[in-house]
Amino acid sequence: MTPVLVLLLGAAAILGAMKYTLGRNPYGYRAKGDFYVFIFFGLVSVLGSYFVSTGGAVPHWKVLFPASATGCFSVAVLNVNNIRDMEEDRATRVTIAMKLGEKKAKIYQTVLIVLGWAFLVTYCLLCWPSVWHWLWVLTLPLYVLHLRGVWSHSGRELDPMLPLLVMSTFVLSLLMGLGFNSHLL
Repeated sequence: MTPVLVLLLGAAAILGAMKYTLGRNPYGYRAKGDFYVFIFFGLVSVLGSYFVSTGGAVPHWKVLFPASATGCFSVAVLNVNNIRDMEEDRATRVTIAMKLGEKKAKIYQTVLIVLGWAFLVTYCLLCWPSVWHWLWVLTLPLYVLHLRGVWSHSGRELDPMLPLLVMSTFVLSLLMGLGFNSHLL
């Protein structure tokens, strides 16, 4: 049953990625990308990884917190990209950033980052009181730098904010993995 479920989730992820921009009615061009990015890059990726790495164990409900945090950070990558490209994309697609306008899209960006952090803090408070489990907090200055850049730049000036957010989230994930597995150190 486990391999079949994993194959079905993988096929759904591939189909979802294709339907993002392909076909007669791509959802990425109709302000629905944020929802699907949250689902596939957050919930499915984290819960699916948990499921596979534990040999098919159903994730505990608390794992929804890091999964939701990952989803928030992934949507934030999409959102900052959409804020940057608002003017160029206006003729061919609709995004949440366009619907909100630049200022509200930047508020949305801030909410996504803060909410992602709130999910991770909640997870740590519920699950692991060890100081090692908080190692990921070392990335906070990177997220502050990202948000400061988002609020002080527009258009193509936002280009550096994309890799900064991606790398910040990557390092955060590595530190979480290291901290939550501190018994291996």
